[in-house]
Amino acid sequence: MFINNAPGEKNTVREESISQHISKLKPLLFSITYKMTKSVADTEDILQDVFFEYTKLQSKIAYPEKYLTRSVINRSLSLIETKKKI
Repeated sequence: MFINNAPGEKNTVREESISQHISKLKPLLFSITYKMTKSVADTEDILQDVFFEYTKLQSKIAYPEKYLTRSVINRSLSLIETKKKI
């Protein structure tokens, strides 16, 4: 999922602002996360964490939609497992 662009090679994600990219994917990611966690608060926390990580790594990610989708699924599953233990 990570890329190393050759010198002079463009990454389409860089051309699009991060906020535009996140805005475009947020409804999909919210839907996935909410269906798994069944909590708006947990969904918002997960999305905030994932988006924060994405902003730090976005220049290295080749497929942002796949990366973000997998990230929210993994964080949701982790949260569900944590709540089961409590």
